[in-house]
Amino acid sequence: MGVMALNHGQMPVQLPANVATLVDFDIRHTVMTSATHLKFFCDWIQLGDGIASPGDVLAWLGDAIMIPCLAIWAAFVIKDYNEGNNGCR
Repeated sequence: MGVMALNHGQMPVQLPANVATLVDFDIRHTVMTSATHLKFFCDWIQLGDGIASPGDVLAWLGDAIMIPCLAIWAAFVIKDYNEGNNGCR
């Protein structure tokens, strides 16, 4: 959100060289220029069918590991509960 705040409410996008300069952006995106602030955090990572920002990648990573991490946490809670009861119920 800070990137958009510093860039007049728009997310700058670095276009690949083979893309025409006349691209129909929505209201939230604009072409990255030399005046763009926080360029590293803008959309510049080339994907097969689009462009993403480092924040997008971190969000996707968080989504991908959330369920496995929850399962591991639950397993440790169950293990600690069972050890606390010394196997007696």
